[in-house]
Amino acid sequence: STGTQLAASTNTGTTPDSVLTTVAPGTYYVQVYGNNGAVYDSTCYRLFAHVTIVGGCSDQLESNNTLATAATIATGSALPALIASASDVDYYRITTTGTNTITVSLSNLPADYDVRLLSSTGSQLGASSNGGTGAETITYSGAAAGTYYVYIFGYNGAFNASKCYHLLVTTTPSVACTNSFEPNATQATAAAISANTEISSQIASSTDVDWFKFSNISAQPHIE
Repeated sequence: STGTQLAASTNTGTTPDSVLTTVAPGTYYVQVYGNNGAVYDSTCYRLFAHVTIVGGCSDQLESNNTLATAATIATGSALPALIASASDVDYYRITTTGTNTITVSLSNLPADYDVRLLSSTGSQLGASSNGGTGAETITYSGAAAGTYYVYIFGYNGAFNASKCYHLLVTTTPSVACTNSFEPNATQATAAAISANTEISSQIASSTDVDWFKFSNISAQPHIE
């Protein structure tokens, strides 16, 4: 917060840079600069700052060891919590509106934890059970509006009573899809679309292909 350098990364060329350091709670700054005045005015760099809790961890949502006592959580916000003993398991409840794709991400694992996505009645809809401390991810598409549960447990009783795992549940509204750009199966019949605008369409048969066309100007030389 005073401007003192805590860590730096100065890889050469276009190799990605990253820093990792352990710090106390507070305000921190990131400085990005071009080495020897390097600039590039048509391509953005991407910056991602991520914080991970280390050391002790409180488990405020206990007890949530059964479907009936599942803790209600919000989607889109990372949640730290514990598997504190060999018999500890965690249940969480989310409620959705509309039709969504539900993504469950379990990371920062101190031991071999697994995760399942359950329906409102407790039936399994999806599961992730990677070995070791690798992150777990479930993606469930076409989820109707309603209540869903996330079930987290240690494989073969794995646990860590001091280090949190991180749970992030996100919901992405499903887009009703109509093949409104057809016919566009050839370059000559390519459908005109606008840049910087997401579209939805279909590959509707084994012989279907889609062509699209868009335009840019000289001030927009970078196409991604």
